[in-house]
This record gives sequence, structure tokens and C-alpha cells, in this order.
Amino acid sequence: MSYKKKILIFGIAGQDGSYLTKLLLKKKFKVYGVVRKRKKLNNFKILGIKGVKIFRADINDFHQVKSIISSNIFIEIYYLSGVSSVSYSNSHSLKTIENNCRGIFNILESCKQLNRKPKIYNAASSECFGNAKKSINEKTPFNPLSPYALSKVINYYITEHYKKNFSFSVYTGFSFNHDSPLRPNSFVLKKIINFAKNRNNKKKKLQLGNIDISRDWGWAPEHVKFIYKILRLKKPHDFIIGTGKTMKLRKLINMIFKEYNLSIKKNLKINKSFIRKNDITKNCADPKKLRRFLNDYPKTEVKNILNNLIHDKLY
Repeated sequence: MSYKKKILIFGIAGQDGSYLTKLLLKKKFKVYGVVRKRKKLNNFKILGIKGVKIFRADINDFHQVKSIISSNIFIEIYYLSGVSSVSYSNSHSLKTIENNCRGIFNILESCKQLNRKPKIYNAASSECFGNAKKSINEKTPFNPLSPYALSKVINYYITEHYKKNFSFSVYTGFSFNHDSPLRPNSFVLKKIINFAKNRNNKKKKLQLGNIDISRDWGWAPEHVKFIYKILRLKKPHDFIIGTGKTMKLRKLINMIFKEYNLSIKKNLKINKSFIRKNDITKNCADPKKLRRFLNDYPKTEVKNILNNLIHDKLY
């Protein structure tokens, strides 16, 4: 296959990396991926992904990253790696900053030293903006409220440095919540659904923190299509990726429990220790720029997302 078709994904084994790999293979790209040395590729088995070259490496090690990038001429590099849990970041702040920020720096500096200029996708987060009173767009000021959010803001400025000083083509996508059956069980919607599905002990209750938070809930396979489309643009741009709609977690719990004939009163316990001091109470995307450049934006309804999760529908 021509070198023009080679793409490299850091964090290929995760939810987004796996869906993106499946999409790229359908588009006839040759896909290479980077994972931790002992990381299992369970999502590849679920999606039936084959024919991908996997590098097992420590992304915090500059020489390993540089060696991988020098091994082929990649036209695109996606940085989807690192810590993705806000709650984990609160108790492992230094590890979160190191893991999330060194990775993108090592990629960019390796490309600089190797004189490579691929298109680079930097996965950022709606968490960068904290509690915003209005819908969040690309000009909304940063207000990181967790080490995870802070790491993503730092990454944004790292990419801006390489864009402005070395003319790198870096596209940053600020992703709002997006779920699928590939999500780890620790994420809230999977946690709720797994409880409802496996409720064998009637005395045991589902324990959650603040259920009155509102989020812009999205569908991961659809979300990943926009990540792919963003890198089709000739010039680099930053984008908010979300539906533009918001819903309280409490309402989603009601919808899930109704499916299993469960009552919130009897089956849910609010655990105050789960409530994060600086948790975002509400966020909502403003995808106008995405719609302007791509004539489209994520539209999957929450009820369809929940139905897909409940019935383990991958697409």
C-alpha cells in the first residue's frame, strides 16, 4: 500500500481509537497504533478489527515515540492517548499531567526533529471550559476545574506553540460526552446500565454522586466520524464536537430504570463521598462552527444512545 495511506493512532485500543480504526480501515487506509506494553486489545476483538500494526511503547519515553514516528511516513497522527477519567485525575494529579502532556509534546517534537509534517489531531475535552453559563464555542475562555481538564488545556497551548513557531498542522477537537458499549464500566452511563441489568441483590443500591449535573450526551461512533472529517480539511481548525443539547443525569437514570421497572427511590443511594467539589454542573456544546465547515454536526438523540447501550449495539 502507498505510503500516502499510512496513519498512526496513539491510544488506539480505547473507545475512540477502536472506532476510528474501524472507520479508517473501511476508507482503505493502512493503520498503525500505539498502546502500552501490557494493554489488551479487547475492543479490536469486539469490532472484528484485523490487519493493524501495533507498537507497544511508553508514550512518555521520547526516544520510543521518535522511533515509531521515524519507522514510516505517516500522513496523519491522532493523539487519543492518556488519562481520560476526571475522578482518577483528582487523586492522581501529577500522573495525569505527566501522562497526558508528555505524549503530545513527544509527538510534536519528534516530528520537528525528523522534519515530518503530518496532520495531527489533538483530542481535547469540554472539561477545559469548566462551568460555562452559555453554550460553549471555540472562543469560550478556558476554566479547568480538574487535573484532567488542566492537562488538556496545557496540551492545547503546546500544540499552539508548534503551530505558530514551526507551521505544524494541528487540529484540536474539544469533545463533549460520547458513549458506546466500548466505554469502560467505570463511566457513569455504563455503571447505571450494568447495575440495572445485573440487579440480583435487592438490598444492594446503586451509589452515585451528584445526579443533577447536566451534560451534552453524544454517541461515540458518530462522534468519531467528525474527528475523521475534521482532518479532511486542508487548513487546521479547532472545533467543539457536541450535539448542542443537554440533559440532566437524573432524567437519564429515570429512563434507564424505567426500562428495567426499577424505582430511583428504592434502588439509588446518593453517596456524598462521590460528589466532587469542583464538578461541572452543566455544559452544552455550540457546534455552529462544525456545522459551518462540515455542513453537519452530531445528532443522535439521548433515547437512542441509551437504547444502544442497553442492548449493546455497537453502531
